[in-house]
Amino acid sequence: MRLMIGLSPHNYNALVFRLSTILAGLGFLVATGAATSITEPVHPTHIATVVLLALLAFVAERYPLELPGYGVVSGLESSLLASLYLGYSGGALIVLASGVLSRTLRRGQARRIDFAFYSLCQISLCYALPFALVRTLGYDSTLFFCMATLAAILADQVFAALHLFFLQDRLGHFSSRLEWGRLRLFLVALLPLGVLLGACLEQGVVATALLLFPLTLAFHGIKTYVDTLREAREVVASMVEAVERREQGTEGHAERVADWAGSIARQMGLGERCVRQIIAAARMHDLGKIGIEESILNKDGALSEAEMDSLRRHPEVGAKVASHLSLGKREAEYIYHHHENFDGSGYPLGLAGQEIPQGARILAVAEAFDSMVSSPWRARLTPGAAMAELESAKGKQFDPNVVAAFKTVLRKRTA
Repeated sequence: MRLMIGLSPHNYNALVFRLSTILAGLGFLVATGAATSITEPVHPTHIATVVLLALLAFVAERYPLELPGYGVVSGLESSLLASLYLGYSGGALIVLASGVLSRTLRRGQARRIDFAFYSLCQISLCYALPFALVRTLGYDSTLFFCMATLAAILADQVFAALHLFFLQDRLGHFSSRLEWGRLRLFLVALLPLGVLLGACLEQGVVATALLLFPLTLAFHGIKTYVDTLREAREVVASMVEAVERREQGTEGHAERVADWAGSIARQMGLGERCVRQIIAAARMHDLGKIGIEESILNKDGALSEAEMDSLRRHPEVGAKVASHLSLGKREAEYIYHHHENFDGSGYPLGLAGQEIPQGARILAVAEAFDSMVSSPWRARLTPGAAMAELESAKGKQFDPNVVAAFKTVLRKRTA
């Protein structure tokens, strides 16, 4: 097993958290497997049901949906809950292992065995442990199943939030990593689906088929929408790359700005959904430059008034492109206002202070810093010198709170 490669030296906390989760999870898996071999009789019907659920979990993780506002969602949890609803604690571990294996294979070259172990142990602790406790205490009613399920879902959210918190250098507040929208999705969709699937499996093949057939059709419809949205984002990404190729020395600028902007937003305690919107806007913030002549973008010297007017239209053009491609109204708003100044001297509308959307204020600081440390048009500044420039302009060009948050982020990254 590779030892958590990809973690930077200052991510010691994330390393300890993952290792602790793996050790605790492996201990629980061994204990559960030993207990299951003694207490759960093996019947052909049980085996067939577990195999079907494991297959559903494998397919669900192989073809997940990336839903706007919720992130990547699959039916693994529903298959897992169905096996627990039926009382197959040993079978639940098989279903879980099948889903984690599928997730690992789906990631291809990006897969990591250590993270597969972490996922297996983390989900088993969150889901199997509450049900094991309920069963050990002798409670088998529907009420206690619901209570165990709620505990499992909450534990899963807390684990995910802690993992992000440590992985992102403990930026901001732990509570901001809790994704309430995703929690609602579990409660109103994935949980009822798991119970319904378990109940249909109890009734037999016909009931299960009557459930899975319309689900397959619904999945196909949602996937078509998600694929269309993904293709639109890929078109925009290609346009951003084209802009960076046209403007000398800006290769990778959008991705770096997105990285800084996301870290600033997390340090300020914004929720993950808002962070994702800011990151998406940052990746597209210079999209409007696609319509500006290369002679203006690459001019060596001062721009004329007409050329400046042309350049100043790029936030509006970029926002229109983003909104027309249905990439989100909030993202388009951040793009449109990312050149507003805190004192009202910016463009396109001359907004000031809190009138400027928070995401745009964050984007302005992230873009300015990257431009200062990587600009091809002037002597590049060191990170410390660029930070000093940001501080000298706070209250005028930049939001003081955003500058303060960025200072913390920079200190943590350079420590």
